Amino acid sequence: MALEKFVGGNISDKSMNDSELNTPVYQNDSFLQYPEYEMGRSVFKYCSPVILVVGTLGNILSVIILLRRELRQCSTTIYLTTLGITDLVFLWTALLRNTLQYNFGISLRNLSEGVCQFDMFVTYFSKHYSAWILVAVSIERLIAVWHPFRAKQLCTKKTAIFSLVTMGVVLVGVDLHFIWTLSLDNIGNCTNRPQFQTFVVQIWIWIDGCIGSFIPFIIMIICNICIIAKVMHARSERVEMTNNSVINYRQSSMNSRRGDVCKFTSMTAMLLGISFGFIITTSPFSIYLLYYHSIDFNLRTEQNKAALFLAYSICGSIFYINSAINFLLYCITGRKFRRELCTICCAKCILSMRNVEGGAPDFLYSWIRMGSIKDHTGTTSWSSHNGAERDSKRYHIVSDNF
Repeated sequence: MALEKFVGGNISDKSMNDSELNTPVYQNDSFLQYPEYEMGRSVFKYCSPVILVVGTLGNILSVIILLRRELRQCSTTIYLTTLGITDLVFLWTALLRNTLQYNFGISLRNLSEGVCQFDMFVTYFSKHYSAWILVAVSIERLIAVWHPFRAKQLCTKKTAIFSLVTMGVVLVGVDLHFIWTLSLDNIGNCTNRPQFQTFVVQIWIWIDGCIGSFIPFIIMIICNICIIAKVMHARSERVEMTNNSVINYRQSSMNSRRGDVCKFTSMTAMLLGISFGFIITTSPFSIYLLYYHSIDFNLRTEQNKAALFLAYSICGSIFYINSAINFLLYCITGRKFRRELCTICCAKCILSMRNVEGGAPDFLYSWIRMGSIKDHTGTTSWSSHNGAERDSKRYHIVSDNF
């Protein structure tokens, strides 16, 4: 998905720049005077810096919390930490450029040919990498739910690192073409070289759409459906065992299975939140691009072009939100993530109070420390459950990371 179809990133015959209209279609700039165009500029002008700031803070907090001792032991954390860093890179290439262009009139990509090529490559690579990290997490969760015992051998840190490196190398190969397909034209705009126009307009748009949205979308949907089916099956078994249990042994097994279902449900909620967050925020821009490349601009009125730019600005801003909301999704759906966040916040508050005259009582400081220890050993939420549940927890470490 090309995020720069209109302003400052002319990579197709239909592209345009604020100061230069480079194709015959746009040599008449009367569409710039329509209110739809000004509204589109306002969307980028005000939304880009807000999303950039919120996304930066959220991703930094996510990485800090995920790297805490209580969470960093599992392979899922490696994926999500890498995702947070990748989203930061994407925000600071795409949204920083938008912020400078629409608020200060500075076009980073037009500074030099090297900047043009490097910026486009990093933007697309980070966008594609984020999508496939989510795919890897979905597949890992699927294995953890359907094959919890094998997951201990398959879903390891080494596997996660190998997967991330492999995906990174493949995507570098996919996106590296920007180094030779882009250049500055004779008036200094970042655009694709004439000999690659056909590739960019007719081929790359579909490669980008499949890699960046459609294929990840399909894989995540399939994984989510399979996980939900497993959870529902486990729940039905629990109900059946509840109705038929007459001895303590069966009751103990029921309690153990209930613990597994709770953990599966918690992890499923987090996975569904991240997956559907991706789907909801990226789908509008995918639809926009399909429409954009299916229309004949020679038949469009100037007001239609202005309205299309407004649609681009709205869909593009929604797309950027995908890289800024993971912290919120973790907080909503991740039980352990919330607990670690509360531990950090409470500890800092109490430490601040201790530095003030007559500050917090010592027992509060001890309580925070004990809470952290309990959370690490897993007894805080499960201390009231029987031994069977604690045994089942031991065998489902992979599926109870958050």
